[in-house]
Amino acid sequence: MGEINELIQHEYYKDVLDKETHIYQRKLIVNKKYKNQLSFYFQLCPMMHEKLDGAILKLHVLQRLILDYNKCVGNEIDFEQKGNKISVQFGIIAGVVSQSLKLESGAKSLEELSKIELKPSISPSIGASIDVIFPLNQGRWSLNNLFIYNAFDYQSTLFVPTFSDNIYDNVDYKMSGSYIKLLTKVRYCFSSKLVKPFINIGVSYSYLAAFQNEMKREMHNYDYVAYEDKPAFEFYKNTEVGLVFGAGLRIGDHYSTEIIFESSDGMSKLSRVGSTFKRLYFLFSYTF
Repeated sequence: MGEINELIQHEYYKDVLDKETHIYQRKLIVNKKYKNQLSFYFQLCPMMHEKLDGAILKLHVLQRLILDYNKCVGNEIDFEQKGNKISVQFGIIAGVVSQSLKLESGAKSLEELSKIELKPSISPSIGASIDVIFPLNQGRWSLNNLFIYNAFDYQSTLFVPTFSDNIYDNVDYKMSGSYIKLLTKVRYCFSSKLVKPFINIGVSYSYLAAFQNEMKREMHNYDYVAYEDKPAFEFYKNTEVGLVFGAGLRIGDHYSTEIIFESSDGMSKLSRVGSTFKRLYFLFSYTF
């Protein structure tokens, strides 16, 4: 095996005297020593000297020069490795998701929303994945996209006291619905072996495909009881944006498991009502 020599190109600044103004000006000087090096290696083919005049130090240019030189001297190329390209993998995913919704309001007329205790909603989560794998670092970088469907269901009862034990409200809240979501993450694998740990970070986009909510209020005033039914949350939006990050394991070429945490801006449409959705996914996937 021959000796490996580095092709050299130096760039540096130098003060050069301008012949017209007689003033020294700083200019960028490029020492293209690699042309002399290539000229030595290509000395068996004189026609290569002309091609070297306009050559730049880029991989595709060097590959073209080597092919031209071998053709000139009559060397046949038995094997030419193709450049690595971006690959795309498709898969299916399934798992469970725990969703926590928190409502907050500083407005006096809406402060009751802040007192609602909503236990985390746990439900199945299914979907599909598209993984765009880049040829960097043996394919360790990828753009992972998850298309997920998951539902939620919250129920809570709130006791609203007053100055008298005989005057109070019992309020039942129910909120349920479903989301169609896109999680777009940059993923990095730490190993190229059979088991590949990975981490990812990205953003989420959610669409509220269905939403039902109601509030039933029992107003007790001594022996008198009145009832009120109305939506629990009237001013909501159908889209959300959030941040996601997580980690997992890729096993072999087809299987993977991961944990993803997501925090989004919630469904509230009112600036006076803050809503935050926090989700924790436990997912399994199979890649084709």
